[in-house]
Amino acid sequence: MSMTRTDLALESVQAAAKVAREDAVPGVRSQENRREGYAITHIRIESDVGAQALGKPVGRYVTVDLGPYFRREEDYFDRGVRCLAQELRGMLPEGPVLAAGLGNRAMICDAVGPAVVDNLLVTRHMIRPVAAVCPGVLARTGMEALELVRGAVERVHPAAVIAVDALAARDSARLCATVQLSDTGLVPGSGVGNRRSALDQGTLGVPVIAVGIPTVVDADPRAGLFLTPRDIDQRIRELGRLLGYGITLALQPSLTAADVTALLG
Repeated sequence: MSMTRTDLALESVQAAAKVAREDAVPGVRSQENRREGYAITHIRIESDVGAQALGKPVGRYVTVDLGPYFRREEDYFDRGVRCLAQELRGMLPEGPVLAAGLGNRAMICDAVGPAVVDNLLVTRHMIRPVAAVCPGVLARTGMEALELVRGAVERVHPAAVIAVDALAARDSARLCATVQLSDTGLVPGSGVGNRRSALDQGTLGVPVIAVGIPTVVDADPRAGLFLTPRDIDQRIRELGRLLGYGITLALQPSLTAADVTALLG
């Protein structure tokens, strides 16, 4: 198994601290807390030194452990939705938002983005206008996701883009069991080893908030072999709903999960 490949800032911090044999990584701050019963780790990469150590851009990274959800603790869905909504809301500027559901519907481990958009309340007539696009993949559209999302940005003029995609983890225990939020953008396809052009403020001209779920572990980088959970279909369906509702409540704080169910129905 690869000991270096991961899209999760939390795993990168743990690996860098282990190599340095230190409790902390220079230029990186980490803090743990709980929200709605879910364990959360806040990581802030504050300098180029920290960015180089972790191999990730300067910015904020939030990791939500979905343990309560899959243990089916009391009120696990509504609490999970509220937790994600509150964390995401703290990263978003005021104004309209464009959600981009990245990935390939035909490859279930890469279908996180479309699954989330399917459960997102898309509306232009509420307090906060929300638009959405699923740009697909280059092999099916002949266009980079960046090109299509940039075109939507030029049309909609959002204050920010929320980009949702599959990620890769190092630890198989984190597969479909963690959500990472960051304000640094993302590189589509990174979760399945097919990295494309980055979606970030530099390429789109507006802040890009990344939302990702690890769906694969790079089991053998030489052979391009990935491991994914046996019940990946069910997990993507469930987590697509959880994240779609969470993003909706982050953008429309006057609503509840029950309201979203009614409006999507």
